[in-house]
Parts: sequence; C-alpha cells; structure tokens
Amino acid sequence: MADTKSALYLGFDLSTQQLKGLAVNSDLKVEYEAKFDFDADAKGFDVCKGVLTDEVKNEVYAPLTLWLQALDGVLERFEKGGLDFGRIRGISAAGMQHGSVYWNEMGEHALESLDSSRSLQEQLSEAFSHPYSPNWQDASTQKQCDAFDSCLGDESRLAEVTVCGMNLWDIKAGAWNEDLVSLAAGSCDTSDLKQKLGAADVPEDGGAFLGTISSYFVKRYGFNDACAIAPSTGDNPSTILALPLRPMDAIVSLGTSTTFLMSTPYYKPDPAVHFMNHPTTAGLYMFMLCYKNGGLAREQVRDSLSQPSEQLWQTFNNIALSTSPLGQSSDPASLMKLGLFFPRPEIVPN
Repeated sequence: MADTKSALYLGFDLSTQQLKGLAVNSDLKVEYEAKFDFDADAKGFDVCKGVLTDEVKNEVYAPLTLWLQALDGVLERFEKGGLDFGRIRGISAAGMQHGSVYWNEMGEHALESLDSSRSLQEQLSEAFSHPYSPNWQDASTQKQCDAFDSCLGDESRLAEVTVCGMNLWDIKAGAWNEDLVSLAAGSCDTSDLKQKLGAADVPEDGGAFLGTISSYFVKRYGFNDACAIAPSTGDNPSTILALPLRPMDAIVSLGTSTTFLMSTPYYKPDPAVHFMNHPTTAGLYMFMLCYKNGGLAREQVRDSLSQPSEQLWQTFNNIALSTSPLGQSSDPASLMKLGLFFPRPEIVPN
C-alpha cells in the first residue's frame, strides 16, 4: 500500500466538449492530468463541439457511449502517463448541469457484473433506456417547461419552490416536491421515480462518504480498494469552490456558455435566474445567470474570420485589437456598432 504522504485525490470534469481528469496531492498541487476531447479523440461519433444537433427540432444531445469511451480513454492516458492508481485515496467529479443519464432496468446489474478485462464502453452501451443525454443547449422542451410552470400555478411559484425553476427538489423543504414528481412520473407510480432519484438519501454534504470504488477499477487499473467516493457536483458549483468565492463574491465565467456566478446568503428566487444550495456550506446559496450564446457565439464569429489552417484566436484578436472601439471612426458623428449574436435560442431572456 502506498504511503499516506504520497496520497493523491482524483477529480473528473465532464464538460460539453471534453472529459478532463486531475490527480492532486494533499497540498492540492496537480501531479497528473489527462483529457479526452470529444471532437478530436472520439472514435465513431460524428459530434461537433461535443454534441449532435437537430436544428429543425431545436434538439441538442450527446451519445452516452461517447462519455463511456472518454472515461476509458482518460484512465488509459493516466496509466500511460505513469499514474499509480494505488495512490488514489478519494474520487469526486463535476459534470455539466442538465446532462441527464437514463439507465434501464438492466443498468444496475450491468454495473455490478463488470468484467475487468473489457472496457466500459463494451459493457455498458446497452444499459441505458435512452442512448442520448439532452444537452443544456437543447431548446426542444418548451411544452414540458410550460407544464411545470402551470403545475404549481405559475413560473414564479415554481421558481420559489425549486429555486432554479426546473428541478423537482424543494430547496426549503429539503425534499422532492410531490406535485412535480407526480407530473414527471406521468402515468407511472411516483415511488418508482423517487427510488431512482434517491428517495431518502440525497447527499447535501459535499464531503459525505458514499462508499468505496468498484472492484472493476481495482482489478483493471490497480486502484486501492479503500479508495473513497465522494458526492459529485455541477460544473458551476465546482467553479465557486475552485476559486473559492466568499459570500457576496461574484465571477463571470467565459466558457461554452457565459455565466455569472455568485455566492450569497440571500435567498431570492426569480424565474429569470438560478438559485441552488451551495455545494459545501449550509446557509449559503449559489446565484447564477447563464447565457447559452457565450463561447458558441464568440467561436462562430471567430470561425467566420479565419481559415481552419490559421491560428483561429490569433486572427480574431488581431482584428479586434486593430478595430476602433465599437467600430467608430475618427469622426465623432459616426455611429457606434454593437452586435448581439444568438446562434441558439437563449435562456435569459427566453
């Protein structure tokens, strides 16, 4: 067994366009890093910026087997990079919010009976009731969103209960909202859906102990069988932890989306914003404004200015820096120009 002084802690970040893994020591210094870019590294998936798109239906989604291939790939790259998995003492993760995965009735059995001589992609491809994960960029469910609004009266009441106006979780009650769960379950028994969601065991403590790693990873990669699994969180909550944000601190994140994040003790739900429990600190909330057309819009402009063989961002930067602010000429009477680009239906405002 590795000496505790050499212990490492492994984190995964599943974003829209890649899966990234970091192994840090007890001083939070990165010792190993590996990533799997969905567009560049995936085999057998015709994705663009990590997703598949049906423009007619406003659907944006990702193949689940792509993510399995990515996890296999990241672990293999760690192995080739010399990481001793036996040093890993704990694992957690962050994932893009709204990236839902739907297991079928065989999913649990498939996870329990994994063969360490075979990849995850080989063994779990048929374990899902739906082969795709709807992406946060998807805009095809307005009818369902309207149904959730009307279920509790209107969108303001829904926001008051679920804070971010889309979840089934009543943040103040600390429980699933029965009316919303019933709506989501449709003609099925709500107890079945709540069991899948975790009826009585929803961890609100980011440092909780969920159990130890599967024997599959112990046998295949040499993980320590005592390696602990901690709760995962969303990509945005993990951002406010990584900096970290103190109460009333705020940050603008220029990722695939453009996001305004704030840590606050004040609970003021509104249909236009997201409020969530702070991932680790009771009594604090995460306030969020999310704009879908962030990096996507910037990259669309960038790509229209450059050829694929060029240094894309360098061309963008050169043009931006050589252009007068707001495109105004030296004539004070000339008009300023400001462009707002919406390649996809926006979140705020809808």
